[in-house]
Amino acid sequence: MSQLFLNEMIQKQLEHKTIREFKEKNLPKLTFPVLGLGIGYPSQEPQLKPRMDMKLRVFENNYICFDNYLDEIKEYDEEMTTYYDLRDSNRRVDSFSDQVVAKLGHTIPKRQQIIDVVKKQGFNIE
Repeated sequence: MSQLFLNEMIQKQLEHKTIREFKEKNLPKLTFPVLGLGIGYPSQEPQLKPRMDMKLRVFENNYICFDNYLDEIKEYDEEMTTYYDLRDSNRRVDSFSDQVVAKLGHTIPKRQQIIDVVKKQGFNIE
């Protein structure tokens, strides 16, 4: 018996989708795609990406607010820095937390277009 080794890839970059693509789907009111999942055979065997501790991303019955998020993710931050450093030695690597802050500082014009589509789908996000 042979085993099939399938990988999955979560496609969550809605800002790269065009408004036309959303319109082509003929979605009923109050629906909007927020996640895509691709499943297939990997063309490489990459190192597994470290995962953040479940206590920082999964909550039951209520959302937990931490006193100092940087302290909470310090170990993960170091692990991700090492992971990125080993993955591409020709590229300068910032810490995970610095990357998140930098990403939040950039505005993406297509996001406003997506917000407009979400509103047209009947969602009140004001």
